[in-house]
Amino acid sequence: MRYLFFICATLLQLSALGQTSIDDDLDMRIPLFKNYDFSTGNYSLLIHNEGSKNNSIFDTVGKVYLVQKGMSKYASAIDTAGKNYIDDKATLEQLKKAWRFYPKTFVQDTTCKTHYSVKVCKNKLTLKDYSVNCGQLVFFNSFKDESALFEKKLGEEAFTFNDSTLLAFNGKLKKAFRREYKYNSIEEARLKLAKLVLDTNLLTIEEPLWKKFEGSVVIAYTPAKKQKKQFENKAINASLTELANELQKAYPNELFFLEYQWGSENTLVVEIVCNQTLGEKFTLYPIECCKWETFSPVLVSYWKQ
Repeated sequence: MRYLFFICATLLQLSALGQTSIDDDLDMRIPLFKNYDFSTGNYSLLIHNEGSKNNSIFDTVGKVYLVQKGMSKYASAIDTAGKNYIDDKATLEQLKKAWRFYPKTFVQDTTCKTHYSVKVCKNKLTLKDYSVNCGQLVFFNSFKDESALFEKKLGEEAFTFNDSTLLAFNGKLKKAFRREYKYNSIEEARLKLAKLVLDTNLLTIEEPLWKKFEGSVVIAYTPAKKQKKQFENKAINASLTELANELQKAYPNELFFLEYQWGSENTLVVEIVCNQTLGEKFTLYPIECCKWETFSPVLVSYWKQ
């Protein structure tokens, strides 16, 4: 009998060793919002669905139409369909604890029809914008370099994602709407922007480049050093640094910001966001599509309903 008790106790211990506790399971997951202290500051999460087919998120959260850069036609001034937000501090802290995801390898799926967006906002500006599709949640890393002349590309963070993770907080979602303003001039747009940010019902704005610059020109840039793999982030960052240095040397008193568009083996197509004084005298590299053009000021914003 004594030996039987010893065997049973040993088997129970071995069984326990083979199991993963809930705490251990959570330790393997990454807290999505670990760097944000939602208990302080003016935080909110803006959540919307961009899917083209009905699904659990579509039916619950709704659908939003986003204006993509370069479109000649614009959505209606006010879009009330399917935008939601959370700004309650207690709920944000609950969600922060609950939203822990397993990291995964990012997989590009162009056939996927389920798309969501989760924007982390503070003081009416978007700090981070996550895309969710086909069971994965992705943030494409980039940050402005020390001189703020362009955004360095760092790859992506990808995590597993389940619809139920979002639907569990459905009862906490508040309705919001999207507004789009199109102005006649940059001067008018800047005056309106200064007033809009004072409105307490504003959730977030997509901070426009016309706040600082007047327009842009798109060029075909050939780096001095040929890149074996031009699409690698490291090579793109190195080439943009090289171009920024050339611009500063050739036009020392001009402000600009570089936006990488696409590239081939030896050439990068880069948009130089700048003022008219630089745009019209730029001669360092071939113009890719058109001469310097002033911005058509458009402002996208999200509001409490």
